[in-house]
Amino acid sequence: MHGGDNVLLLGPPGVGKSHLAVALGLKACEQGVRTLFVTATALIATLGKALGEGRLEERLKLLSQPQLLIVDETGYLPIDRQGASLFFQLVSRRYERGSIIITSNQSLGAWGEVFGDQVVASAILDRLLHHSITVRPHGLGSNREVITKWTGSCPRVGSGITFVEAIPTRPEMARNVQ
Repeated sequence: MHGGDNVLLLGPPGVGKSHLAVALGLKACEQGVRTLFVTATALIATLGKALGEGRLEERLKLLSQPQLLIVDETGYLPIDRQGASLFFQLVSRRYERGSIIITSNQSLGAWGEVFGDQVVASAILDRLLHHSITVRPHGLGSNREVITKWTGSCPRVGSGITFVEAIPTRPEMARNVQ
């Protein structure tokens, strides 16, 4: 991933979206790219807490620093208007400056419902899709050895925020997974 390229991993539960995102993040780490992995729920909670404490600008700056941000499980739980606004601010801050990998069980057309506002969802997607690859894995959940072969061993990462040193992914690898 170079200069703000993004990857959207979309599909139903169990097809390997999170596993692939973690594998790409770990591969990025091996190459020295600073990476942040976080679930969408933890990210929105962190931003909401920072807003309440009057430290939103500081938190957005911190979350904009890693070269690669991985947001897992976007759309599994609905995001309220405030959360959608906070997510939009982060995506806008990172636009064309830092790469984002997002996993979601929702189609892009359903993101208006996920974020509770079609206009905000469209603005988020506008920035994410400008430089992106969309991957729709089919059945990778039962074929993790394929991902492991390409990316090396990939232990599961728990929920919450985890900072690691990481590397850019190879988009051609993501395209081969479709």
